[in-house]
Amino acid sequence: MQTLDVSSMEFLLKRLTEKHITLLRLFRKEAPMTRQTLHRKHLGLHDSLMTLKRRELVVSRKYAKGIYRYDLTDLGLQVLEALETKKTE
Repeated sequence: MQTLDVSSMEFLLKRLTEKHITLLRLFRKEAPMTRQTLHRKHLGLHDSLMTLKRRELVVSRKYAKGIYRYDLTDLGLQVLEALETKKTE
């Protein structure tokens, strides 16, 4: 399991936009989901998906030929927990 120190976590939290946070919460609620499901239910979040994937907060796993499912990584869950902790303070 990958963990971040406090300064790295703060840097990452500052770089997240509202769309990123919405998508992270959506993955925690409905994951795993395919890109098609994401487009059907939540238009306009594809760029956010790619950003979260590059930051290793979301991972893709091959489900079928040409179909991938996306889910949160442990790091993505840590970021969500840090956001909730920051929100309650």
